[in-house]
Amino acid sequence: GCYSKVRHPIYSIFGFLVLPGFVLFFSKPLSLTIPVVYFIFLLNHLEEEEKELYEIFGSEWIEYCKKTGRLLPKIKR
Repeated sequence: GCYSKVRHPIYSIFGFLVLPGFVLFFSKPLSLTIPVVYFIFLLNHLEEEEKELYEIFGSEWIEYCKKTGRLLPKIKR
């Protein structure tokens, strides 16, 4: 499923699909600040959430993080 590619797919969908749609729909200069503010708060929130997940799952979490991207799938080289 999607969690095999991305650690936070719901945040990804909201941030990359819903917010841009919101900006396009309202097409006001102020609406452009909403995605920027969202991502600033999101990245801070993800740091805290991932610390908690590390405390719960330990090395399993580290291995999972190596295989998956935080918000976008990792590109294999």
